Amino acid sequence: MQIENGYFVHHFAPADLPMVPKNVIFVIDKSGSMSGKKMRQTREAMVQILDDLRPEDQFNLVIFDGHVFQWMPALLQASSENVEQAKKFASLISAMGATNINDAVLLAVKMLDEGNRKEQLPAGSVSMIILLTDGDPTEGEKDPKKIQENVKAAIGGSYHLYCLGFGFDVNYAFLEKLALENGGVARRIYEDSDADLQLQDFYQEVANPLLTTVEFQYPDNSVELLTQDNFRVFFKGSELVVAGKLKPQVEDLLSAEVKGQSPTQNFTFQTEVNVEDKEKVFQSPKYIFHNFMERLWAYLTIQQLLEKAVSASADEKKSLEARALGLSLNFSFVTPLTSMVVTKPEGQDQAQVASKPVEADNDWSSTFSLLGGFPSTGFYNFPLMRFSGQGVSGALSGLPGPPGAAGVSGNFFYGRGAPRYNAPPPPPPPDYFRMAEYDVKSSAPVVPTFLDLHPWMRSYEPLPSPTLPEKRAPHFILLGNNHTEETICVNVKGSSKTPQNLISDPGQGK
Repeated sequence: MQIENGYFVHHFAPADLPMVPKNVIFVIDKSGSMSGKKMRQTREAMVQILDDLRPEDQFNLVIFDGHVFQWMPALLQASSENVEQAKKFASLISAMGATNINDAVLLAVKMLDEGNRKEQLPAGSVSMIILLTDGDPTEGEKDPKKIQENVKAAIGGSYHLYCLGFGFDVNYAFLEKLALENGGVARRIYEDSDADLQLQDFYQEVANPLLTTVEFQYPDNSVELLTQDNFRVFFKGSELVVAGKLKPQVEDLLSAEVKGQSPTQNFTFQTEVNVEDKEKVFQSPKYIFHNFMERLWAYLTIQQLLEKAVSASADEKKSLEARALGLSLNFSFVTPLTSMVVTKPEGQDQAQVASKPVEADNDWSSTFSLLGGFPSTGFYNFPLMRFSGQGVSGALSGLPGPPGAAGVSGNFFYGRGAPRYNAPPPPPPPDYFRMAEYDVKSSAPVVPTFLDLHPWMRSYEPLPSPTLPEKRAPHFILLGNNHTEETICVNVKGSSKTPQNLISDPGQGK
């Protein structure tokens, strides 16, 4: 325990506790959007994660696209034989189809319920579901609010749900609420070369439960303004932290108890500190920063207020965010409710501005997949497509068709102020052309990622970047061929989940 200027912080990380057995079901998205690098990294991570299961653990796998499949009919003991079979199964998962999150998670809950009903789950064990997905629900129940209601009702506070969102196409706010309402947390997995390591690192955070039902207790006449003081699970390698303010009547000693449960016994940890002695520690000249305990109390309080706001009603959310905002401004913290302004020193070149990628909102999808899945013959009938949106510009230009196909020319705008290129080089399946996804909300440059491009599209030539008005409603401009000057402007409105038919070719039946 540390004390300074009337605030205390209590750190809890006991060593040498016995492991608590866990029952874990991995729910893995194998929809079409997971194809390629995402699926490969997921397979590699799952093989390593399965290797880390302990013999006393129980596990199973659920994979889903538009349909839901369970690897085994029930939870299995994590014996070396069962783990090897699971690794072989995981290494063969391939991506295709839609995304049925609702049925996948409910199936995992049902399997844990059956294990409890048949008394197959060890007493005192921790049961958890780990969901990995990279997209919105597109099959079965599609309404995120209804899915949250279904899952919360099914779990009923009995299990922990951890949600991993792969990339920035996923509805992370939906996953965050889904996890926080069911005793877990949500994490974003960034689409980098180390995504498989990110998955493994997250699993290690929840792989080894040590205690359940952990409660911090202090004398009522000693403390106030406590941060969260009860926790459902304590994991090996983590630390539980509680902060609060000392009441004026506290003079000499501050005592505390921490209680927790394991499968074999109940634990009680006790500590008592001298307030005056602890205060003197931070009065030393070697500590140049003061009021740190109060700032840490404020930081924890802000984080917990924002977590509560995720699942709160509209009025309660407004109140929680107002309290969090007040603390953020008072202590100069950058939070989701505040901003940070960085000014460049005089005499230096203009600084670059980086924007955090964001998911889609309710009115617009923040990304578009242009011409995704069109057969090549259909694509080459489109002589020119130009896209622009608020804060967006950039281009795809002058693409020559393969032998015997009509040439493609024109511009695709992908990032204001960024260079634009003809086509980068990744090799694709032979009869499939898929353009990249592009951010239409951010005003910062966006680096394009082109997928499945034909080998003939290998030129990589920087072109001048156009200038578009700063504020402009997103729209498509479709031009005829190079011999016409007619322009058709189509405003795209409505739900981001509803496909928009922009072009038809009756002659080809498309």
